[in-house]
Amino acid sequence: MDYTTLDRLVDSYRDELIENIRRWIAIPSIQDEPSGENAPFGKEVRRMLDTALEDGARFGFDVRDIDGYAGDITLGSGEQTMGMLAHLDVVPLGDGWTHDPLGGEIEDGKLYGRGTTDDKGPALCALYAMPCGR
Repeated sequence: MDYTTLDRLVDSYRDELIENIRRWIAIPSIQDEPSGENAPFGKEVRRMLDTALEDGARFGFDVRDIDGYAGDITLGSGEQTMGMLAHLDVVPLGDGWTHDPLGGEIEDGKLYGRGTTDDKGPALCALYAMPCGR
């Protein structure tokens, strides 16, 4: 694999990816009481699921809402498939943050916020990687 080409490709999406991760982590998708409208885990988890599915559709993928419990973003079809599993909910924000847990601030090259590494950031990175499989 030519890592120079890969590094250039990844870098070309950097600003857009950071903007989208910030948008995703700004949603406090903490489990709450069901609120109807296919929101078995609460309205903010529902909003996060909608955001992810909307972004998947914007990228040109087929999307499916599974009764508010999960979503499916699909590329291609056939006998052999590959799945990337991720969750979009976060645990309660808690105390002790030195940066806004919903803010997506960058300091010393690190992006801070609830879900940046578990699991909103990786889920969004997987979404960006999916077109490479075309």
